[in-house]
Amino acid sequence: IVQSLALSLANTKNTVELFVYRAGPNHNSVSINNKNIKIHTFNNKNFSKNFFSFLPSNILFLIWIKKIIYKKKYDHMIGVDPVGLTVAGILFFLKSINFSYLSLELLLASDKKYMYKNYKFFESFLIKKTKNIIIQDSLRLRLLKNEYGLKKSKFLLFPNSPIGNAKIVESKWLHKKLNIPLKSKIILYSGSWSHEFLNDWIIEL
Repeated sequence: IVQSLALSLANTKNTVELFVYRAGPNHNSVSINNKNIKIHTFNNKNFSKNFFSFLPSNILFLIWIKKIIYKKKYDHMIGVDPVGLTVAGILFFLKSINFSYLSLELLLASDKKYMYKNYKFFESFLIKKTKNIIIQDSLRLRLLKNEYGLKKSKFLLFPNSPIGNAKIVESKWLHKKLNIPLKSKIILYSGSWSHEFLNDWIIEL
Protein backbone atom coordinates (compact mmCIF):
# COMPACT_ATOMS: atom_id res chain seq x y z
CA ILE A 1 0.00 0.00 0.00
CA VAL A 2 2.95 2.35 0.64
CA GLN A 3 4.30 1.65 -2.85
CA SER A 4 0.84 2.14 -4.41
CA LEU A 5 0.41 5.46 -2.63
CA ALA A 6 3.91 6.65 -3.62
CA LEU A 7 3.25 5.72 -7.26
CA SER A 8 -0.17 7.41 -7.23
CA LEU A 9 1.44 10.64 -6.03
CA ALA A 10 4.42 10.34 -8.38
CA ASN A 11 2.22 9.66 -11.41
CA THR A 12 0.40 12.95 -10.78
CA LYS A 13 3.73 14.81 -11.07
CA ASN A 14 4.50 15.01 -7.35
CA THR A 15 8.07 14.50 -6.18
CA VAL A 16 8.09 11.78 -3.53
CA GLU A 17 10.90 10.91 -1.12
CA LEU A 18 10.69 7.69 0.87
CA PHE A 19 12.66 7.25 4.09
CA VAL A 20 13.02 3.54 4.84
CA TYR A 21 15.00 1.12 6.98
CA ARG A 22 17.64 -1.01 5.27
CA ALA A 23 16.54 -4.51 4.26
CA GLY A 24 17.01 -7.14 6.95
CA PRO A 25 15.17 -9.70 9.07
CA ASN A 26 12.46 -7.17 10.00
CA HIS A 27 12.29 -5.07 6.83
CA ASN A 28 11.81 -5.86 3.15
CA SER A 29 14.02 -4.32 0.48
CA VAL A 30 12.49 -1.39 -1.39
CA SER A 31 12.79 -0.68 -5.11
CA ILE A 32 10.46 1.51 -7.17
CA ASN A 33 11.26 2.46 -10.75
CA ASN A 34 9.84 5.96 -11.12
CA LYS A 35 11.76 9.15 -11.90
CA ASN A 36 9.64 11.15 -9.42
CA ILE A 37 10.45 8.86 -6.48
CA LYS A 38 13.68 8.97 -4.51
CA ILE A 39 14.41 6.39 -1.81
CA HIS A 40 16.60 7.16 1.20
CA THR A 41 17.72 4.04 3.07
CA PHE A 42 18.67 4.21 6.73
CA ASN A 43 21.43 2.00 8.10
CA ASN A 44 22.13 2.35 11.84
CA LYS A 45 25.68 1.12 11.18
CA ASN A 46 26.36 4.67 10.02
CA PHE A 47 26.19 5.67 13.68
CA SER A 48 28.44 2.83 14.94
CA LYS A 49 31.38 5.16 15.71
CA ASN A 50 29.22 8.14 16.53
CA PHE A 51 28.42 9.76 19.88
CA PHE A 52 24.73 8.95 19.25
CA SER A 53 25.32 5.22 18.64
CA PHE A 54 23.97 4.23 22.08
CA LEU A 55 20.50 5.60 21.23
CA PRO A 56 17.62 3.32 20.11
CA SER A 57 17.29 2.74 16.35
CA ASN A 58 14.08 4.75 16.09
CA ILE A 59 15.76 7.83 17.59
CA LEU A 60 18.72 7.39 15.22
CA PHE A 61 16.23 7.09 12.34
CA LEU A 62 14.72 10.45 13.35
CA ILE A 63 18.16 12.13 13.61
CA TRP A 64 19.10 10.72 10.19
CA ILE A 65 15.92 12.08 8.55
CA LYS A 66 16.36 15.45 10.24
CA LYS A 67 19.85 15.77 8.72
CA ILE A 68 18.57 15.01 5.21
CA ILE A 69 15.58 17.35 5.25
CA TYR A 70 17.14 20.15 7.32
CA LYS A 71 17.72 22.62 4.45
CA LYS A 72 14.99 21.32 2.13
CA LYS A 73 11.41 22.45 1.70
CA TYR A 74 8.59 19.92 1.81
CA ASP A 75 4.88 20.47 1.27
CA HIS A 76 3.73 17.45 3.23
CA MET A 77 4.83 14.39 5.18
CA ILE A 78 3.05 11.04 5.52
CA GLY A 79 3.91 8.91 8.55
CA VAL A 80 3.40 5.18 7.95
CA ASP A 81 2.22 3.17 10.97
CA PRO A 82 2.64 4.42 14.57
CA VAL A 83 6.44 4.68 14.30
CA GLY A 84 6.23 6.80 11.15
CA LEU A 85 3.46 8.90 12.69
CA THR A 86 5.68 9.61 15.70
CA VAL A 87 8.63 10.62 13.50
CA ALA A 88 6.40 12.83 11.31
CA GLY A 89 4.79 14.38 14.40
CA ILE A 90 8.14 15.31 15.93
CA LEU A 91 9.32 16.77 12.60
CA PHE A 92 6.05 18.72 12.46
CA PHE A 93 6.98 20.47 15.70
CA LEU A 94 10.62 20.94 14.62
CA LYS A 95 10.07 22.11 11.02
CA SER A 96 6.34 23.01 10.85
CA ILE A 97 5.63 20.60 7.97
CA ASN A 98 2.01 19.46 7.70
CA PHE A 99 1.64 15.71 8.01
CA SER A 100 -0.85 12.90 7.48
CA TYR A 101 -1.03 9.37 8.86
CA LEU A 102 -1.11 6.18 6.79
CA SER A 103 -2.61 3.75 9.29
CA LEU A 104 -1.92 0.08 8.61
CA GLU A 105 -1.90 -1.48 12.10
CA LEU A 106 -4.72 -0.55 14.47
CA LEU A 107 -3.82 0.06 18.12
CA LEU A 108 -7.18 -0.40 19.84
CA ALA A 109 -7.50 -0.15 23.62
CA SER A 110 -9.83 -3.18 23.55
CA ASP A 111 -7.09 -5.44 22.14
CA LYS A 112 -5.23 -7.40 24.79
CA LYS A 113 -2.15 -7.56 22.59
CA TYR A 114 -1.18 -5.39 19.66
CA MET A 115 1.92 -4.41 17.73
CA TYR A 116 3.82 -1.20 18.47
CA LYS A 117 2.75 -1.42 22.13
CA ASN A 118 5.03 1.46 23.12
CA TYR A 119 3.45 3.83 20.59
CA LYS A 120 -0.16 3.97 21.79
CA PHE A 121 0.47 7.22 23.68
CA PHE A 122 2.15 8.88 20.70
CA GLU A 123 -0.63 7.81 18.33
CA SER A 124 -3.40 9.04 20.63
CA PHE A 125 -1.73 12.47 20.89
CA LEU A 126 -0.41 12.97 17.35
CA ILE A 127 -3.35 11.54 15.40
CA LYS A 128 -5.38 14.64 16.29
CA LYS A 129 -2.64 16.89 14.86
CA THR A 130 -2.69 15.23 11.43
CA LYS A 131 -4.07 16.85 8.31
CA ASN A 132 -5.63 13.56 7.20
CA ILE A 133 -5.70 9.89 8.13
CA ILE A 134 -5.30 7.51 5.18
CA ILE A 135 -7.09 4.23 5.84
CA GLN A 136 -7.63 1.07 3.79
CA ASP A 137 -11.33 0.31 4.31
CA SER A 138 -14.51 1.60 5.94
CA LEU A 139 -14.41 -0.90 8.85
CA ARG A 140 -10.92 0.22 9.91
CA LEU A 141 -12.08 3.80 9.47
CA ARG A 142 -14.97 3.30 11.92
CA LEU A 143 -12.75 1.54 14.47
CA LEU A 144 -10.10 4.27 14.42
CA LYS A 145 -12.72 7.04 14.38
CA ASN A 146 -14.44 5.62 17.47
CA GLU A 147 -11.15 4.90 19.26
CA TYR A 148 -10.12 8.57 19.30
CA GLY A 149 -13.42 10.39 18.75
CA LEU A 150 -12.39 11.72 15.33
CA LYS A 151 -14.50 13.30 12.60
CA LYS A 152 -15.16 11.20 9.51
CA SER A 153 -14.08 14.12 7.30
CA LYS A 154 -10.51 13.68 8.60
CA PHE A 155 -10.19 10.30 6.82
CA LEU A 156 -9.17 9.51 3.26
CA LEU A 157 -10.00 6.04 1.93
CA PHE A 158 -7.19 4.41 -0.04
CA PRO A 159 -8.12 0.75 -0.66
CA ASN A 160 -5.35 -1.84 -0.68
CA SER A 161 -7.37 -4.18 -2.90
CA PRO A 162 -10.08 -3.87 -5.57
CA ILE A 163 -13.47 -2.77 -4.24
CA GLY A 164 -16.24 -5.33 -4.68
CA ASN A 165 -17.48 -8.69 -3.48
CA ALA A 166 -14.86 -11.29 -2.63
CA LYS A 167 -14.49 -14.24 -4.99
CA ILE A 168 -13.35 -17.71 -3.99
CA VAL A 169 -11.66 -19.79 -6.67
CA GLU A 170 -11.10 -23.42 -5.71
CA SER A 171 -7.78 -24.80 -6.86
CA LYS A 172 -5.44 -27.71 -6.08
CA TRP A 173 -2.57 -26.21 -8.08
CA LEU A 174 -0.43 -25.44 -5.01
CA HIS A 175 -1.02 -28.91 -3.53
CA LYS A 176 0.19 -30.55 -6.71
CA LYS A 177 3.10 -28.14 -7.13
CA LEU A 178 4.36 -28.80 -3.58
CA ASN A 179 3.33 -32.47 -3.53
CA ILE A 180 0.92 -31.95 -0.60
CA PRO A 181 -2.09 -34.28 -0.04
CA LEU A 182 -5.17 -32.78 -1.69
CA LYS A 183 -7.19 -32.84 1.57
CA SER A 184 -4.58 -30.84 3.49
CA LYS A 185 -5.36 -27.20 4.24
CA ILE A 186 -2.80 -24.56 3.29
CA ILE A 187 -2.53 -21.30 5.23
CA LEU A 188 -1.54 -18.38 3.02
CA TYR A 189 0.24 -15.84 5.18
CA SER A 190 0.28 -12.20 4.15
CA GLY A 191 2.83 -10.06 5.96
CA SER A 192 6.55 -9.65 6.53
CA TRP A 193 8.26 -12.91 7.41
CA SER A 194 9.70 -11.73 10.74
CA HIS A 195 9.22 -12.47 14.44
CA GLU A 196 7.13 -9.38 15.11
CA PHE A 197 4.45 -10.76 12.77
CA LEU A 198 4.12 -14.00 14.80
CA ASN A 199 5.58 -16.26 12.11
CA ASP A 200 6.79 -18.69 14.83
CA TRP A 201 3.20 -19.11 15.97
CA ILE A 202 2.06 -19.87 12.41
CA ILE A 203 4.78 -22.51 11.98
CA GLU A 204 3.77 -24.16 15.27
CA LEU A 205 0.13 -24.14 14.19
